Amino acid sequence: LFQYPAPGFPGFWMKDMRFDIDIVWIRDNRIVDISHRVKHSPVGPGPTIQPRELTDTVLEVPAGYAQSHGWRAGDRVRLDLVEPSS
Repeated sequence: LFQYPAPGFPGFWMKDMRFDIDIVWIRDNRIVDISHRVKHSPVGPGPTIQPRELTDTVLEVPAGYAQSHGWRAGDRVRLDLVEPSS
């Protein structure tokens, strides 16, 4: 989970990833875009992925998770953040 203080178009790349992911782009607690099955790159960083709309929160999940759970642009998101225990 990546949260930003203001909406923007952050770029993500798959450097050192070992598996494919879905990138869920969120703004004001709604999904604004989903990059499905972004391929990992075992050599080098690969292409930079950006949302099509402004986003203030980015969630990475395993590839196929968003589709298998029926997530779509426009869906409301509720984040229950838990502070790590010491």
